[in-house]
Amino acid sequence: MKGIKGLNLIIVRLPIVYGPGDIKGLAPRLCIAAVYKKSGQVLEFPSWFEKTKINTVHVNDVAKGLWHLAMNGSVGSAYNLADKSDTDQKKLNIILESLFGIKTDVLGAIKSEAAKHLDKASMTSDINGEHAPTWSKMTKEAGLDYTPISPWLDEEAVLNNHLSVDGSSIESTGFSYDHPQMTEELVKQQLEDAVAMGWFPRL
Repeated sequence: MKGIKGLNLIIVRLPIVYGPGDIKGLAPRLCIAAVYKKSGQVLEFPSWFEKTKINTVHVNDVAKGLWHLAMNGSVGSAYNLADKSDTDQKKLNIILESLFGIKTDVLGAIKSEAAKHLDKASMTSDINGEHAPTWSKMTKEAGLDYTPISPWLDEEAVLNNHLSVDGSSIESTGFSYDHPQMTEELVKQQLEDAVAMGWFPRL
C-alpha cells in the first residue's frame, strides 16, 4: 500500500482491543470465565501459556489514537497502539479470578509439554466444543434472545506465540494514553456494559 503513489496513508497496528462494545478481544475470555463460574471447575492452562503475552489497548484509546494520528501522524508511517500493561495470560487470570470468583491453575509439566505438540486446530475445536453448550444454556436461562459474544476461540488464541507490541512511538507525536494500564475496574466496566446491552448474563 505504501507503494501506491499519492495515497495518504498511515498504518496503525493494534493488539487485543478491550472495553465497552468489545466482542472479539477479551470478550471470549470473559465468557469462558463465566462458564467456569457456572460449572465450579478450575480453569486450567498449560504452564507455558501463562506467560504468553496478550498485549492490550482500551477501545477509548484506540478511538483517541486514530483521531490524533489523522491530525498529527506522519504520512506513510506505522504506529502501534498498545498500553503499558505488558499483559500476559497470568495477569488476566488474576483479574478473572477476582471478577468471577473462579480459580485458575496450570497443568502439570507432562500435560503442559504434551499440549505443545497437539494439533492446535483439533485442540481449539475440543475447547470450543466444551464451552459452547454451557454458554448457550446460560444465555437461554438469562433470557437473552441474541448476543454477539461467545466463548469461541480462534486457533491463534491457543498458539504459543506472543502478541507483544511497543506502543510508545505514538507518544512522540504528543499522544498520551488515557488508560495506560489494563485494570480490574476497566474490565469490570466492559462486563457491566455487556450486561446492560443484554449481551451477557447477569452473574
